Amino acid sequence: MGVTYSSALPPSSQVKRLQKSALVSRKDLFALKEELRKIQLRNKGVTCEDFVTVVDELNVASPPFARQLFAQFDVHSANWVDAKDVAVHTPHTATHTAQLAGGFVGALHAYVVSTSRKESTEPPTSDDSIGDVMVAYKLLNDNEFGRAGSIKHGSAREALFYAGIANELRPALGFLIPAVYGARGVMESGDYEIALEFLAPDTAFLSVVAMGNQFKDMPAPGVAPAHDAYLADHNLGDLFSLVARAAAKLHAATWRDASLLKVPYLRGAPYYGDDEAEAGRVKWENVMADVARGWASAREPLDASGLYPRLIAAMDASLAASSWDRFRTAYAKLIDDGPFALGHGDFHGHNVFVRNDVGSGEWEVTLLDWAVVGPTHPMADLTQLVISDAPPALRREHEHAYVRAYWEALTAAGVDPAAFTFDDAWLAYRAGWGVGRWLWMIGVLGLFSLPDAIYGLSRRPRRRRPADNVYLIHCL
Repeated sequence: MGVTYSSALPPSSQVKRLQKSALVSRKDLFALKEELRKIQLRNKGVTCEDFVTVVDELNVASPPFARQLFAQFDVHSANWVDAKDVAVHTPHTATHTAQLAGGFVGALHAYVVSTSRKESTEPPTSDDSIGDVMVAYKLLNDNEFGRAGSIKHGSAREALFYAGIANELRPALGFLIPAVYGARGVMESGDYEIALEFLAPDTAFLSVVAMGNQFKDMPAPGVAPAHDAYLADHNLGDLFSLVARAAAKLHAATWRDASLLKVPYLRGAPYYGDDEAEAGRVKWENVMADVARGWASAREPLDASGLYPRLIAAMDASLAASSWDRFRTAYAKLIDDGPFALGHGDFHGHNVFVRNDVGSGEWEVTLLDWAVVGPTHPMADLTQLVISDAPPALRREHEHAYVRAYWEALTAAGVDPAAFTFDDAWLAYRAGWGVGRWLWMIGVLGLFSLPDAIYGLSRRPRRRRPADNVYLIHCL
């Protein structure tokens, strides 16, 4: 058997289409749905009441390349392999269970992938199934906004990273990079697809949940078992230190590594060196034009709210002072003389998962969404987390120990403490790189519809183009 995959059509349309097909009887359809129900009971991290599976012989719509992805899925070793390396007599089924999230650029789906011991056109039973693997499948939102955004912001970078230098870094980084079963991307067209491990709530939780900034209430007991288990024996200071040590692991492994500047898909690579100067200038100016346009749209209602005079002054001054020549000079100085390393680039709490290693019982960090990975000042990652997710009182309570834990882990991993002192780290944390990134993001978000609460109003002061705010903020 090849692959059993989901139609991208709405569930009701799927049912009608299947019922009209001569290839699938009602009995077979019921059997497939019943098998998926059993699989879902074994994988309680995903719930979906209305689903239909379709055998791969049917020529129906599915997420792009899904059949090719899962046809090459080797469940035995959980590795991504070429089709020629997969045994012919190793049947696979990939069952779509739910769309987990969606945003401006990408969509995220959940699949259960099963491998059977015997070649059969029937779904594997409990007697002949080797195992089920939950898979998150991420791909381009192929509409005018998704493709244009992917091309402009280089969203295919994440897939290229997973398929490229991430494999070289895995021995040093361990759990920090998620298990990836397949990834490919094309920067020029914006297309990308990624199949990676699904982090279920019984073994992993978002660090932002514990920090509490983007959630009104903490999860009810039992909803996020891993979160409950961690905080039973740890406090928020422990969490800050755990995340800091994870960032240090990433940065120490790539500290002042000039080879990063030769990887064309990494963010920041086009900004350094004479050969790339023109391409870098065009890209930078296009993005900054979007930032200026977004800020012009957002500034008026923010000013009217009376809530953000310092923010407005900072944004106005920042944009007035920004130029390609000044940026390139500062970036070149960082690369030539300062500390730089591979930065995750989107180091906020919705991308920082805390998980329990079932082998050792230790708590580890896994970073998701590497779409803006690239060489940068290492403190940009640490600063972004607290700006995004830590309320001011929480940040003030823990930030000194947070930076100290980072610096101690960094120097223990081999970075020269005399060349990058704790005072250097503390000053960089407080001044510049992370704050600058968020000023840039405020301008970008101004292009879209922002939550009413930002304006301090129950209703927006004027009509704006609708957008999915929750996912937009974390997908750009």
